[in-house]
Amino acid sequence: MSFDGIVDPIVPGSYDNVSSVRMTGTLLT
Repeated sequence: MSFDGIVDPIVPGSYDNVSSVRMTGTLLT
């Protein structure tokens, strides 16, 4: 239910996606 887990695997892939996902995760938190 947390985007945190999704961010980990995306970090090495695309930083752009991480920024967007991380922002959403912070808002959800």
